[in-house]
Amino acid sequence: MSDWYKASTLVYWRQRVRERGADTYKAVLTRLDPEAGTLFERSLPMAWVDVAVAGRVLMGVGQVLESGHVNALYDMGRRHARDDMTGMYRALLLFTTIPFAVKQTARLWGTFHKHGVASTEHRPGDRLATVVIREYPELPRPIRENIAGFIAGILDVTGARGARVKATDADPSAWRFDASWDA
Repeated sequence: MSDWYKASTLVYWRQRVRERGADTYKAVLTRLDPEAGTLFERSLPMAWVDVAVAGRVLMGVGQVLESGHVNALYDMGRRHARDDMTGMYRALLLFTTIPFAVKQTARLWGTFHKHGVASTEHRPGDRLATVVIREYPELPRPIRENIAGFIAGILDVTGARGARVKATDADPSAWRFDASWDA
């Protein structure tokens, strides 16, 4: 696959797995093929990696850390966002509007993805904002689910109640992440 993904998410999950101990680390490795296992063990945060292999790594981590959980990759993304948004970032998000936070999330796309163009759609007054990714023909489902969870986690940090994000794949020329909230 020619599309590339920043390894910082994999490094984050490698650290979380290590915190759970050697048995958990070994359990993740047993669920990964050799290519994904090497990526999991050796990735540096700023490295660009194959997005399909990264998706397999996230699947393996999810199978261990979120065993039996239907929305494992979504929940992992949500937890990652909550953990990442600390200090000044958390304080800033508490004082922004939810649509603005979604827009900023889209603006950061190029920091973590070498391909694709992100934009947002939101009508003033609506409790729905959509991140749209174009020019990224093969964005694997595990990555899409993880991104949806990450966006939901950002909404959580803003104080949004009932935040939910649905990744839709009806049009692979424009991946959509529909974010909604109650208040």
